Amino acid sequence: MMNHDPDLLLRRAIPADANPIRRLVRETFQMYVPRMGRESSPMQDDYTAIVNRDIVWKVVSYEGLAAVMILRPDKTSMMLETIAVSHQYQGRGIGGALLDLAEVEARKYGHATVSLYTHETMAENIAIYTGRGYVETRREPYLGMDVVHMSKQLGHALAA
Repeated sequence: MMNHDPDLLLRRAIPADANPIRRLVRETFQMYVPRMGRESSPMQDDYTAIVNRDIVWKVVSYEGLAAVMILRPDKTSMMLETIAVSHQYQGRGIGGALLDLAEVEARKYGHATVSLYTHETMAENIAIYTGRGYVETRREPYLGMDVVHMSKQLGHALAA
C-alpha cells in the first residue's frame, strides 16, 4: 500500500496511539458537524477501548498520523467502523488503499462481505463507496441520526 509513497508506513495501532487517533478523527469529521447538526459517533468514541478491542490500522509519516482505519469483525461481515485521512494527505490514494486492506482483512477473518454505515449527508463518502463497489442496503435512524448502510460482496472468503 505505502509502496507508492516511501514517506508513509502502514502499522497496527497500539494503545499509545489512542489520543493521536482521536485528534485525527475529530479533525477529519469536523467538517460534517454543520451538515449533521451534531458531532458524529466517531468523534465521540473511546479510542483507548477501540485500539484494545478492534482491528485498527494507522498510516504514519515523518510528520505523524496520516490516516486510520477501524474494523470490527461481526458474525456475518467485516464492519468498517471508521476511516479517516488527514486533510493534508487526502487525494494521495490512502483512503482507497485502506479500503483495499479492509477487504484483505475481511477475507482473512473468513468474511466475504465488508459492511459500513455513514450519515446520509455525507454524500461524497457515499459516492466514494459506491464507486468502490459498495451498494446501499438500507437507510434507518440510528443514535439520533439518519444513516445509510452499505456493503460490498467480496466473493469467497479465505478459510478462517
